[in-house]
Amino acid sequence: VSGNSFDPECLKWLVDCLGGHPSVLDSGSRLKCRCQTEEPQLPTRVLSVGSDEEPPFLFESNASRAAYTTLSYCWGTGQATKTMTATLEEFKHCIPLLSLPQTLRDAAIVTRSLDIKYIWIDALCIIQDSALDWASEAPKMESIYSNATLVIAARDSPASDTGLFFPREPLRVLQIPNPPNGEAPGRVYVRKARLRDIGFDERFLSMWLDALGRRGWAYQEGILASRTVHFTRSELGWSCMSLDACQCKVKKNPLSLKGYKPLGLPSLLAERPPELDSHTCSRSIYDVTDCWYRFIMAFTSYSLTVVTDRLPAMAGIASELAAAKRGIYGAYILGIWLGQLGRGLCWSVVSPLNNGRGLPMDYAPSWSWGSLNTTVRWH
Repeated sequence: VSGNSFDPECLKWLVDCLGGHPSVLDSGSRLKCRCQTEEPQLPTRVLSVGSDEEPPFLFESNASRAAYTTLSYCWGTGQATKTMTATLEEFKHCIPLLSLPQTLRDAAIVTRSLDIKYIWIDALCIIQDSALDWASEAPKMESIYSNATLVIAARDSPASDTGLFFPREPLRVLQIPNPPNGEAPGRVYVRKARLRDIGFDERFLSMWLDALGRRGWAYQEGILASRTVHFTRSELGWSCMSLDACQCKVKKNPLSLKGYKPLGLPSLLAERPPELDSHTCSRSIYDVTDCWYRFIMAFTSYSLTVVTDRLPAMAGIASELAAAKRGIYGAYILGIWLGQLGRGLCWSVVSPLNNGRGLPMDYAPSWSWGSLNTTVRWH
């Protein structure tokens, strides 16, 4: 696996997914990814990734349609290049590729290598010093990430200047021979442990050990995504509704096991963080009516650079869930569904020693989980 350039494995996964995963079958049936029968409507602004001859520039779409990618990443302590009111007109003409932080630059290169013309990156596509533009664009996160042809996840990049590509040791996967008597079922493989391997807590919620997995906005971005390619220090990974795969070749799971469904908002069943080593749970465990509360319990354990993003960072999931469930939850008000008012109010903080302060007193009413900056749970 090349450690400093685009790897064609990503293109193979994408083509297979857009083609309906012809190799992923389960007794004649298959789980359908979100097939784009027509090109999606572009967000308000996207970065045109340019070419070897033409530099990138900020493109105002005027509701035109085209394939595009999005970037899910960590800003870190600062963001060197971002769109401001004073730079908007300049960026609409040219943003030199080398002026972009390394993660953003690499994402543009990956997008270009996939023969996709546009990428949406929050730092460039939202005017960062305009409260009016933020108020206009933030509610569109649901459509931006769910309609994207591909989400590029910078899993092991703690800052925007880290990049997507890392020097990697050759990945060795060994198969352990079965005992001579041949009685051992299945096959056993071994490989060097990865630092980003995940574990699960008592609620079956994934606990990420990488940089992106601790970011609150990334949780929503991963759940809304139809398909994601994960860039890690050890390998590339892939997640979509039909398949989880990684470059070790051992973990390539068609998520269509009999009686099981993939964990993800596109399936409208349950929580699914963007992960390489996905696990599946039956509908009886992850009932549709429980999914919102599992989302919130996981989300509130993650961090936000701006604490007042607490409710906006879940608004996209709420919007898509409301549309999919056709209003059976009732109106959504400050984190609570009126159709499930009794249950929605039965939350408590996980740690009584953490009072969750840090939000303005008038940010949300005290009956909303959004009023406290701490992890919550339901009873």
